[in-house]
Amino acid sequence: MYTDYIRWQFILAPRWLAQLAFNEMQALLHLFSVPLMFRTLLAHWHKDAVAYRPGTLGNYAMTFAWNMISRGIGFCIRVVILAVWLSVEMVYGTVASVILIFFILSPLLIIITAATGAVMLVVGI
Repeated sequence: MYTDYIRWQFILAPRWLAQLAFNEMQALLHLFSVPLMFRTLLAHWHKDAVAYRPGTLGNYAMTFAWNMISRGIGFCIRVVILAVWLSVEMVYGTVASVILIFFILSPLLIIITAATGAVMLVVGI
């Protein structure tokens, strides 16, 4: 009975918690569409591109400027989304690590706390 608890507390449950954290991080990766964001980092915003038409040099310059502005807007928005994803991922990873460490150390902390309380009760502090 005690060996089953020890196996669960220190092997099975931490493995399950680590797998859960990994799955949540994968879900965040898909939620923020990170691979797509990296693939289309320099693409036009909502494919808002103006086609180059024959004409004057001013038309070419205006088309080029609009296309660069569209790419700049797309780049800025995608970088912000990637920064938000990275921030959320770091916070979630930190919280998941703290929970996993606390889960593994909690039996030891309970024993130490109970022993300290018993000693204080006996000594009369």
